[in-house]
Amino acid sequence: MQRSRALLDKADAISAELHAQNAELWLYDELGVRRQVVSEVACQVANTHVREIERLAEAQKQKRMLRHKNGRKVAMLRKDRAHKKLQN
Repeated sequence: MQRSRALLDKADAISAELHAQNAELWLYDELGVRRQVVSEVACQVANTHVREIERLAEAQKQKRMLRHKNGRKVAMLRKDRAHKKLQN
């Protein structure tokens, strides 16, 4: 009877350990899935930021080109006015 009881206790201990290991495996599985989802979201956010940075850089480049072009026009007008004043 004692031996039977000891075997049952041993079986219960093994079953509890197995249950704990299963719970631990489930937890690690869940953490892995969550990490994957977080990584995907982080990549999407990073891609969005890069696209926005590129868009803003292009807009800034266009603005600089426009200013440079307009700056030349203003400089040419000033030069023409100064030349006309000298002729008068």
